Amino acid sequence: MLTKQNCSNEAVTVTQAESQVIIAGCSQAVAKAFEELFNFIDENTQVQKVIGGKPMAVIMFFEKEKINVWGDLRNKGVQVDFSTQKKCGVISLSGPRREVLKGVTLVEQILSSLHYKRVVMREPGAKSYFKEREHFFAASAKQEFKCLVRLEEQSEEQLEDQQEHSNIGKPYSQVTIGGVTIAVYKADLCTHPVDVVVNASNEDLKHIGGLAEALLKAAGPELQQECNELVSKNGSLQPGCAVITGAGKLPCKNVIHAVGPRWRKDEAEKCAYLLRRTVKKSLQLAETYNHRSIALPAISGGIFGFPLEECTYSIVSSIKETLEESTGDSSLKEVHLVDIALNNIQAFSKALREVFSDYSPSYSIAEATGVSRNGSGF
Repeated sequence: MLTKQNCSNEAVTVTQAESQVIIAGCSQAVAKAFEELFNFIDENTQVQKVIGGKPMAVIMFFEKEKINVWGDLRNKGVQVDFSTQKKCGVISLSGPRREVLKGVTLVEQILSSLHYKRVVMREPGAKSYFKEREHFFAASAKQEFKCLVRLEEQSEEQLEDQQEHSNIGKPYSQVTIGGVTIAVYKADLCTHPVDVVVNASNEDLKHIGGLAEALLKAAGPELQQECNELVSKNGSLQPGCAVITGAGKLPCKNVIHAVGPRWRKDEAEKCAYLLRRTVKKSLQLAETYNHRSIALPAISGGIFGFPLEECTYSIVSSIKETLEESTGDSSLKEVHLVDIALNNIQAFSKALREVFSDYSPSYSIAEATGVSRNGSGF
């Protein structure tokens, strides 16, 4: 693919090299072309998101009583499926990325507004009594109280699922080195409870896509304003650099904007070096500002093209090296590796296992692939 777009007597050249798209030209034209290209990809990329973690009755209520909501989503090209996974109801949304993400936000808001109560009947004969009259009670409750009644028996699988949900907020895997805990979490970086979060940013600190855009929406426009002032004063950042700003409306104290390298297969060693440097700079900034906990995503993953395993391994290796070089009086006590995507969580967990193989690790109950019976997590 080779296209040219005239912009104020200058040109932007777009080329495709393997799995990368490279935009070259004057900075303003490149920024505009990047935004247009990102929007095109955002509108046309097909994704699937699964919403779960709610009782079956809540999922069933949404399916039966909120037909207008998921009907509108289908009209926008989003396929909505209601299914059962391990005795738990889920809602699957698939289709254009932009519409799916909007749909996920809408559905989660509706599900959060629904209230439910589980009542356990232990009296002799209660089970058979309600089972025989289930349809009558369900119809009466719906007519008089506009609610859904569902009878369920608690199986071993459901007890296991409850245990799984009780692990929400707990690390998938973790290890401790020199009094600092490095842990992997499946979570939203916008709401994760730490002192400082790391934003995987571009060189101009323009938060126009991916995680950066999500953080900006959660933080408010003041975050972009502060970044604009930094770039106006000091110029664009180079790969391997990081800067710190306020956090706006985010629940953390600060945001570190880390500029990782864009992957080039023919410069793999240089890319790995720059990524390690980016992580090191981020940890040093957190320590300089006396923060106790920091959360990092898969910097340089995603649109920067860094292969996932190499990306996570480089990040974890840099964390280990930086902590080993520390004088021991660091304020930093927790380093969280955070992502919402399961494959990223699995990659971080694998990297943690490999990098710290010579340590005596402490792992959580569950790893990304499921609950561990022996407590090892792997």
